Amino acid sequence: MRIVQINSCINGSTGKIMREIQGYAQETGHQCYIATKRDFSTRKFPKQQHVYIGNILDKRLHGWLAYKTGNEGGYSKYATLKFILWIEKFQPDIIHLHNLHPNYINLELLFNYLKQKKIQAVWTLHDCWSFTGGCPHFEIAECNKWKTQCSNCTQYQDYPSCEIDNSKKMFIKKKQLFAGLQNMTIVTPSLWLQRLVQQSFLKEYPVYTIHNGVDLNIFKPAENSFKEKYDLQGKFVLLGVSFGWGIRKGLEIINDLADELDERFKIVLAGVGEAAANKVHRKILCIEKTENQRQLAEIYAGSDLFINPTLEDNYPTVNIEAIACGLPVLTFDTGGCGECINDSCGFVVKRNDYASFLGAIYAMYENNMDKSGVLENRERISSVHMCQKYVSLYEELLKNSRRV
Repeated sequence: MRIVQINSCINGSTGKIMREIQGYAQETGHQCYIATKRDFSTRKFPKQQHVYIGNILDKRLHGWLAYKTGNEGGYSKYATLKFILWIEKFQPDIIHLHNLHPNYINLELLFNYLKQKKIQAVWTLHDCWSFTGGCPHFEIAECNKWKTQCSNCTQYQDYPSCEIDNSKKMFIKKKQLFAGLQNMTIVTPSLWLQRLVQQSFLKEYPVYTIHNGVDLNIFKPAENSFKEKYDLQGKFVLLGVSFGWGIRKGLEIINDLADELDERFKIVLAGVGEAAANKVHRKILCIEKTENQRQLAEIYAGSDLFINPTLEDNYPTVNIEAIACGLPVLTFDTGGCGECINDSCGFVVKRNDYASFLGAIYAMYENNMDKSGVLENRERISSVHMCQKYVSLYEELLKNSRRV
């Protein structure tokens, strides 16, 4: 098979998933290119079988124009046409879409091309952006306009931010562009998101759930000196990991926990950048960033409980990274967060139920949860398992298309 994957970035959770699929596809004898926008982070990655869509200047111009006009994904025409010419030369059997936001590819050109060529397309939805007028999440806003037609958006200044509310026009535009593809299959990382898709204007497409996975060679139990390094010996360490701490990720709840928990406990947050540093409670230990994934895995393995009071999410990779390292997880039932949790690896409480979340922390501390039970779940959350399902889906789609 000849496969092209398209994503907004090469790093982060969606970038890792894309690269893991690429690696597995190549190992099993397939050609697989990845295509992303160009930014400064791409310098750290190999350039083999990696195609750039546009350049840094084009991306910045697209972002500025979209911010001013609200016409998201409406620019980068030359960059997209150039990329389409490359696709024509490569002649892929499968085009696998991931995140098409924010503002690096022309949506109209891309989807008109897919409709014209009728190439087998797989679209993994990592959030809800594909069927809303702009926002990737709407749980905090408690908005259901996406079921009929978005308008008068209360979140238009959030990611992906706009100077004006263009949600109604963008909803109509997406509906026109994204509907009507002959060979489109949608994949969601959670059953929760699958149910939402089936209520949206994308319901015409077959939808499958393939849960995300992690590299078990990296995320695993390991001897480490994490507690010694940060002078946390004798503490019950509650770890949170995010790459954008704020209200969505439950920072206010974690700050409240820091106020209430006694000296037996210590909260550690990884991924706290400069923007969030002054919003974090003084009793919380902040780790700005880790040098690599292995260092992050050591932090998971050296902690006692992973806490994830996220208020908007799909199927967070951090939950399964923690489980892979033998760390039990406590999370809200937000989105698909609880789909990877069972009695042997953690606990799920009702979204935004602070009292139950706090009570669960004390209960898990007092019961001294056996980490060996957590490790029984490792194989089902492996990236190999995830990649096998994706490649099997590609093969099945191509086999069925030949029968037609």
